[in-house]
Amino acid sequence: MILCIGGNDFIRRLSEQQVADNIRAMVKLAKEKGVEVVLVGVPQFGFTLSPPELYSKIAKEFNLAYEGDIIQKIVLSRDLKSDEIHPNAQGYRLFAEALAALLKKTGAV
Repeated sequence: MILCIGGNDFIRRLSEQQVADNIRAMVKLAKEKGVEVVLVGVPQFGFTLSPPELYSKIAKEFNLAYEGDIIQKIVLSRDLKSDEIHPNAQGYRLFAEALAALLKKTGAV
């Protein structure tokens, strides 16, 4: 399962702790069902638009494959977005390529 979530929680101004708790709950549920999880860090709005550290901490906690760079790259490029936030076809292609490379690196494929 590719878990790329948290952006709407940040927009709703939930605390980082609440966002982390939500992500942990989803990871636990997936793992209980025997589903492997790839975690994708979502930028938190601010000066750098970088994913908060909570993503890498959760990835380490649950031993998950983690991609923390690609969404930031897409969000920072007008050419890769269909609106102010969401990727366009080229952005999604880069997203898929980054995930494919991660899956190969971790031996998942």
